[in-house]
Amino acid sequence: MESSQTPEPLSGEIVEAEPRYGTLAWLALKPHVMVMGRELPSCHRVPEGATWRSDSERGTRCALEREDGSQCGAPATKRYGLCLVHAGGGVDPRGIAAEGGAVKTRLKLQRQLLGYRTDSPRAMARAAVAARSADVAQALLAPLDDRKLGSLERQRAASVLLGETFPLSTAIVELELPSEPGEVEALGWAELQALATGLLADQG
Repeated sequence: MESSQTPEPLSGEIVEAEPRYGTLAWLALKPHVMVMGRELPSCHRVPEGATWRSDSERGTRCALEREDGSQCGAPATKRYGLCLVHAGGGVDPRGIAAEGGAVKTRLKLQRQLLGYRTDSPRAMARAAVAARSADVAQALLAPLDDRKLGSLERQRAASVLLGETFPLSTAIVELELPSEPGEVEALGWAELQALATGLLADQG
């Protein structure tokens, strides 16, 4: 019966791993082209209209100077005289794109799950707090059971808790009363009762 397992390397045999994306070793395996007298990997990122600075001018920095006159200040590789990114290496852009797409998908699902329609951090926080209301309530109550806190600290925590859960409210009540004392005395029982009923309704 044939085995589908990968055979183990023979003793002394050197197994070369594929270089990691974007490294100098990875660039060395790419086809190279001449760019303004400089040999670079074919996947280089030299923008159109760019020029090279002289070695004495750039020092240890990237030799690339953009068309608008701005200069790349990243450290240069010894092999190419350019920074790793302009030479064609660095982070995999496809991986960045995939990661960005995953983040957008996660945020979309989160909005649908928590029921908000905006990317505002405040809206997201409100929705997340609502989804974890039990945890938030427990966190508010936790200082009351913390034996490391003194009585004064627990009283302050209780005061904050009352303020958050049972905030004090104020009401403005407007009453129309006769301006003259005689007119007040002239009010009948039905009128006084109606006045009291309206006052109680405003307080409710």
